[in-house]
Amino acid sequence: ISTLNDLENTLAAAKTAGKPVIIDYYADWCTDCLRMEKATFADPRVRQALAGFARLQPDVTNTGDGEVEAMKKRFRVYGPPAMVLLDARGQPASAGPIYGFHDADDLLSLLGKI
Repeated sequence: ISTLNDLENTLAAAKTAGKPVIIDYYADWCTDCLRMEKATFADPRVRQALAGFARLQPDVTNTGDGEVEAMKKRFRVYGPPAMVLLDARGQPASAGPIYGFHDADDLLSLLGKI
């Protein structure tokens, strides 16, 4: 996802489908983002747990880009790695963005609360 419009349209589709959402703010230069891609999101248990989720991955690599700043502002994200979890009604499942590296067990625990 590279624009706020894309993000909003995908969120609306997930809400219509009644799917919970994981928004994974990602940047190419973010080492913890890359670690999570290779370890956490590749874990078969995580893949299975996310099967019923809409998974959105806003690309916030270009920090000076206005669209990137708009996507970050949408959920008050200051930078990656950050995740926002929404329930099937589109409501936040946590008090705010969840920052930092999370291994598979941590992420499964977070997903279990939705």
